[in-house]
Amino acid sequence: MSKIRQRYDEEFRKNAVKLSYATTKTIKEFCEDLGIHPSLL
Repeated sequence: MSKIRQRYDEEFRKNAVKLSYATTKTIKEFCEDLGIHPSLL
């Protein structure tokens, strides 16, 4: 049984990167909040 991959639009990706630079959280914590794996950032 395979998983369906979540697809993120360009706006989500750009905002995630922008916010990752502005946060005081670690990348791991930030990605957990977004529900994504750190390697996607």
